[in-house]
Amino acid sequence: MLKYIYNQTYFDEQYTEVLELSVKMADENKINTTINNIFQELERCKKNFEEYQTYILELSFSLSKIANQFDLEDESFFDTRYIMTSVLSQHTGDQLKKWLCNYAVNLGYAINQKRIDNNVILAQKAKKYIDENFSDSTLSVETLCDYLHISHSHFSNIFKKVHGINFITYLTKRRIDEAVTLLKTTDYKTKVISEMVGYPESNYFSYVFKKYMDVSPANFRRQER
Repeated sequence: MLKYIYNQTYFDEQYTEVLELSVKMADENKINTTINNIFQELERCKKNFEEYQTYILELSFSLSKIANQFDLEDESFFDTRYIMTSVLSQHTGDQLKKWLCNYAVNLGYAINQKRIDNNVILAQKAKKYIDENFSDSTLSVETLCDYLHISHSHFSNIFKKVHGINFITYLTKRRIDEAVTLLKTTDYKTKVISEMVGYPESNYFSYVFKKYMDVSPANFRRQER
C-alpha cells in the first residue's frame, strides 16, 4: 500500500487525501482514525523509527499547505522549521502519533474558525447591503450572491445562521420598519411611501404592511397622530 517516492521516503497518497479532507472538515474522529490507520500500516510494514519520522514529515508538510490555503494567522501550522523540529524531537512512534494527531486536530479547528469568521463577515456585508439598498424593488438573493460572489445555497445558509432570520424576512422587516418611520414623521401619501421602501405596487405594500402590523398603513397613521 505504501509507495516509494521522494528520496526513499514512503508516502501513501490515499491516506494523505483522506487526512487532508478530514482536517478541512474539522472531523476529529476521522482525523484520529486515519492517523491510527497510518501508524498501523507503518508498523505492519516494519518501518524503523527514522522512516516513521520521514513519512510523518512529508505528511505534515502536505497538511501545512492547507494552512496556507486558508491564510491562517498561526505560523506554527505552516512553518516548516517548526514542523521539522517538532517531528524530530519525538523519540517514539507513540509520541509521533500523538504529535501528529494534535497538529492535525488543531489545524482543523483553526480552519473551521477561519471559515466561521469569513461567513460572519459575508453575512454582515449582506446585511449592510440590504440596509443601504432595501428601497430598490429589484433587490433579490441573486443580487446579493452576485455582489458577494457566493452561491445561492451558501448565502442562504450563512445569512440565516449568523442573523437568525432568512433574507426575505429581513428585507421585508427592514422595508416595513422604514415605512413605519415615514408614516409617523411625514405627510407622504401611501403610494409614495410604498415606492420609497421598495414596493412599486401600493396595494401589495398595504397587504404586506397589514400582515406585519395588523393594521393598514392609513389606519396606522391615524392611530399615531
